[in-house]
Amino acid sequence: MAERPPLATCLANRGRRSCTRTRRTPPEHSAPRGFEAQVSCIVGQAALQPKKVPTELASQLTQVGSPGVPRPLWLVIAASIPTALFWYGAGYKMLAEEELYQYEVEQLGGARGFGGPGTMGPFIIGLALGPLTALLGLPGGASWGLVGFVWIYFTQYLLYERVNELFEARGLPPPLHVWWLIFPGFNLLSGLRQVHFLSEFWYKERGEQAPDDPVVKFFPFIGADRYTWREFLRRPALWCELLKDVPDVDNDFLKEP
Repeated sequence: MAERPPLATCLANRGRRSCTRTRRTPPEHSAPRGFEAQVSCIVGQAALQPKKVPTELASQLTQVGSPGVPRPLWLVIAASIPTALFWYGAGYKMLAEEELYQYEVEQLGGARGFGGPGTMGPFIIGLALGPLTALLGLPGGASWGLVGFVWIYFTQYLLYERVNELFEARGLPPPLHVWWLIFPGFNLLSGLRQVHFLSEFWYKERGEQAPDDPVVKFFPFIGADRYTWREFLRRPALWCELLKDVPDVDNDFLKEP
């Protein structure tokens, strides 16, 4: 009877669980015992484990990095708009969530998020529930598609909290108002700021100087220190670089309580 191959440690598995691939090598094969099992685990690691990759365009668009790969806001917009936001979901969200998941597991001993597939997979399935239940004539019909939206809002809420925690762990002020997520308009502000500040964090982790982002420079509200909603409404200088010399709006309602 052929011996069992040696254990192969799969670091890519969630929680750093070990796995054992036991496969019998037919007598006519010349490969050493355990070779195929080891190759299988190595391939799995290459596909799932974050890699130490340079901060360059190819990595920013396609790679899960360790530390995470900085993705400036201008790049995320430039890649998302021509693809009708396809890259934002299939690219940015998948990569950013997976990098943050792995970072939390390695640095904090546990993750609050679900990784790339764990975030986008349930979202897609949830969206598909609407057409599927409507097609089958099940109770609730297309309204089941709301499950996907509820899930993605929940994971976005977690993402904002986690980005704040990254900065707080470094002794820096948190950049995001998490509760803005539920208010139209302000949720867009928070989303833009999340992309920018997560990119800034990864630059710091890599010991690299973050280059100027033309989008952030033109719209100062994206990269400014955290401000209140009243402050945003009364300070035109936050809205656009062209308004940097416009005085603040003098309105009692917009003054801080």
